[in-house]
Formats: sequence, C-alpha cells, structure tokens
Amino acid sequence: MFKPTQYELDSIIYWMNYLSAQNNNYYPRISFQNTDLCHLNLNNRRYFDYDFNRSDLTGADLSYADFKYADISEAKGIYVLDMVDPRGYQPFAWKKNGVWIINSGCHSMPADLALEHWGENYNGIRFTGERYIRAIKDFMKTDEYKEGLCTH
Repeated sequence: MFKPTQYELDSIIYWMNYLSAQNNNYYPRISFQNTDLCHLNLNNRRYFDYDFNRSDLTGADLSYADFKYADISEAKGIYVLDMVDPRGYQPFAWKKNGVWIINSGCHSMPADLALEHWGENYNGIRFTGERYIRAIKDFMKTDEYKEGLCTH
C-alpha cells in the first residue's frame, strides 16, 4: 500500500490542479486506490472525480474536503451515508477528536448540527433536506456510530 508523505500528497494535488487549469478545468481521474492516507491533511480541497476506493483515510483531517463525484465507496476511516445529493455531493461521516462530523460539499459539521442544518428551517430544496435527515438518522443507528468505530 502506497503511503505518501504530506509533501508528496500536496505535490500530487498541486500538479493535478495545475494541469487541470491548463486544460480548461478538465479534472483528470486521479487514483489513490489502495493508498494509506492516515493522519494526513486533506482539508479544504476539492477532489472532483478522484478515486479513493480502498484507501485508508483513518485520522486524516477531512474538514471541508469536497469529494464531489469521487469514489469513496470502500475507503476506510469514513462512513459513506446512504444517499447522493442531487448536486453530485457524496455525504460521509468521519471522526475528529472523538466527534462524528458530517461532510457534504462545503458543509462540515457535527452530526447533531447537521440534523439541525438540514432540518425544518433548511433554506434549500425540502426534499433534499429530508434525504439528508433520513441518511444521518440511519447512520446514527449503526454500530459504527454507537461504538465509535469507523470501519467502512
């Protein structure tokens, strides 16, 4: 399993974004399949169409990481919620300092605040808010959530 340093990861992402900008913002498919990204900083970045399938994200800082159209289906260290936002975001949960955080697009917040955000007063499409609420509540019923595990 490939385990890049933070510097190597930053360099890869920098050059892929540079090449993308040179090619009219075409994002080439980047694969981090079977890569150990444990405890690296992946926050505040866009990973459009990247492949994180079977990579290990345990302990990585995923604050505001945007995995729009990325494959995170079998990544370890996160829990992929059972829904896809109509805008293409794949919501997921991850642990930060013992607290489950829900990420989706530009949102990154503790699960209880996420329920409030997408609740009754959600400013977006009501149907989308209801799908988030259902997916988060379903996640909160899982063994991973109850036991604090992150095995997906």
